[in-house]
Amino acid sequence: DQDVETVYIPEEDRATLCVSSQVGCALECKFCSTAQQGFNRNLKVSEIIGQVWRAAREIGLQKETGRRPIT
Repeated sequence: DQDVETVYIPEEDRATLCVSSQVGCALECKFCSTAQQGFNRNLKVSEIIGQVWRAAREIGLQKETGRRPIT
């Protein structure tokens, strides 16, 4: 099983949700710990949507109100 990272960054008037689209990375940037594991695979669409769904549930986001509280 492979872990992926989802990061929620709340701000005063909005929030940002960073979701993973891959397991690992092929760019090999020296400053990045993800690069140390190399590229493994692209995530399935369902895995990416699952990150958004779980984050919305964890932060208590209710059904769509017409606003975009997460970008």
